[in-house]
Amino acid sequence: MSEELITTEVQEAEAAQEAQTVQEVLPATGALDEASVKKRKKRKRRSIYDVTPENDIRYRGPLSYRGLKLLGWISIVFSQIVFLMNTSNNITGSTEPIIFGDMINSMIIALGLPLLLFSNFAVLLNGRERYGQLLWINGGIAVGVAVVYLLVYQRYALGILSIFEGGKASAAVALDSYLSYIPNYNGFFTFNIYLDLFLCTLFMFFMDYKPKKFFKGKSIYFFRALSLLPVGYEVFCIIIKRLASDRLVTIPVAFYPFLTTKPPLGFMLFVTFVIYIKGRERRFIKHGKTHEQYREFLKTNTNSFHFSRMLAIQTVLFAIIDIIITLVLAGFYIVRNNIDPNSFTDMNSILPAFQWAQACGAGDMSIMILIAPIMLLFSYTRQHKNVLIDYAIPLVGVFLIILVYIEGIFNIAGELLRAGLAQAEMYNEEIEAAMTAIQPML
Repeated sequence: MSEELITTEVQEAEAAQEAQTVQEVLPATGALDEASVKKRKKRKRRSIYDVTPENDIRYRGPLSYRGLKLLGWISIVFSQIVFLMNTSNNITGSTEPIIFGDMINSMIIALGLPLLLFSNFAVLLNGRERYGQLLWINGGIAVGVAVVYLLVYQRYALGILSIFEGGKASAAVALDSYLSYIPNYNGFFTFNIYLDLFLCTLFMFFMDYKPKKFFKGKSIYFFRALSLLPVGYEVFCIIIKRLASDRLVTIPVAFYPFLTTKPPLGFMLFVTFVIYIKGRERRFIKHGKTHEQYREFLKTNTNSFHFSRMLAIQTVLFAIIDIIITLVLAGFYIVRNNIDPNSFTDMNSILPAFQWAQACGAGDMSIMILIAPIMLLFSYTRQHKNVLIDYAIPLVGVFLIILVYIEGIFNIAGELLRAGLAQAEMYNEEIEAAMTAIQPML
């Protein structure tokens, strides 16, 4: 009996000692597990800093910068078709529906510039050493567009109108009054998209380029500060267009090609893209990497996928912000003009409020939510060897726009001529009827 008691006491002591050992080991093991989890998380966070062409992912979106450029130019050509059809219907008094309808037309038109900007951004990411070339191309074409426009404006538009108005000064006033009859005319037209491409390239150049001879040391901050020049020009154009929308100032028609086409939030979206790129580069430097290694990382499919995902997320975010701003501005217009909300019976009654919000620069970004799925299919690492096609796309686009304008002007002239002949025939019939009536009196 005593042996059984001794055995029981020994077993209880062993069990207690084992339990104490487990309690002592568990905290250490838990701490070890927690440390390993943190280490795994840290290793996961740092995985992008060790991406090389050898361990890069294979996935690449099927859509390249060339696809975005092609879609953008299709949208621009379509916009000119809609513009001329609207102008023709307004002049001739026709009520014929225009292609797909106002809503779908506006959706297609609004996609043109963002797609071209994204395409240009992709080229910048894959050709950072080509900043000079890209600046010369975009800047040269922007200047060329302005020169051609001014020649046509001075030589033909004002030249022809001056015959009827008695001088170019009177013709310029008359032209502005004619433009005011065009639907959605806010006191100006913006069309020089290459000016926007040039300004965006210039902004990224000052923010991203590393000078090789000048601006060394702390003077690099002065070079970075030069990015305020394109930003200031954008802000200046936004303010001028806002004042012109309220008819507080009159923008001379000759200045139209020097106005930017991007809405305010559109430029802010581009700025966030550049900040994202620079922020990621700074993180690379903090982790012991070099600028050359970061440039190599930019050429990987991993970064391309991350960048496309970021584009999609930020595009949706800015579209939502634009919708909120549009609603706030429309509400402000209603309150400022003491409009009774109960008087709104349909969309046409509240349309002026949203038109005013759009004139303030809001409402143009919301449609970009349609671009988000396209961005997920986009990969800026997809390159093409035949660059002639890249140059051919805008040339074909310009050629199609010229054909559209020739066809549109021809149709408008034909409609006006037919209307004039019909009016003349009606006058002849009235004269003949009057002559027939007074013939017995003679």
